[in-house]
Amino acid sequence: MFKKILLSVLSLAAVATCADQQQQQLPVFRINLQNAPEDRFKDPVTHFKPQITKLLDEYEPYFPTQIVKMFEYFDWVIQWYHPERYAEIAGISKVIGAENHIVLMVNYVYEFESFCTSLIAKQKDGLIIHMRMLDFDFPDETRNITYIAQFYDGDQYKYESVMFGGLAAMQTGFKRNAFSISINQREPSDQKDWVDWLQNAGMIFLSYNQAAWLIRDTLYECEDYACAFKKLSTIYRSTHPL
Repeated sequence: MFKKILLSVLSLAAVATCADQQQQQLPVFRINLQNAPEDRFKDPVTHFKPQITKLLDEYEPYFPTQIVKMFEYFDWVIQWYHPERYAEIAGISKVIGAENHIVLMVNYVYEFESFCTSLIAKQKDGLIIHMRMLDFDFPDETRNITYIAQFYDGDQYKYESVMFGGLAAMQTGFKRNAFSISINQREPSDQKDWVDWLQNAGMIFLSYNQAAWLIRDTLYECEDYACAFKKLSTIYRSTHPL
């Protein structure tokens, strides 16, 4: 079993500097968690609608028929176990005009495949940088739907993340003056462990924690590294299919 989540503490200067550098290049959207779940991601999805639709069309030939059918027939299970999560995705589907089970499946794609390498580096001036690379298929197209989401609970800042339009699931994020998190995905070989793959598929529909959603919960609930480390290392969650 491989760890999916790479957790590190960034210095205050590193967090502030990285945020400033990202904001110069990417659009920033405020996600208010007090809004109805269906409306939370309306602004970024509307902004990126043509690019998201194009990318879905390009990805569609690569979707295994069995997985598509599984989400088509059993998406109600996720609605039952995770109504708020399901409602967020339903709102995204409505904006882009896509079938809900397709958008739902895309939001769970990290449970079936391996994408994007995490990296921590220290510059000569002491600045620590925590990043994820777009080292996977369609990097340019995905770059065109990338934005910074700043999550608020009403007027209270909670956390932020570099996200992809069309996703409510989160692969990377940080809380100012506290910690950063990213999913670090690596494939050591071309061989996939189908036992892990099937285990993850079952866990999706049995309400277990998936890493991308656990990141959001951790960023919302924890105010420091110790809390985040404990939560991520003790909660039983799905494994990565390597």
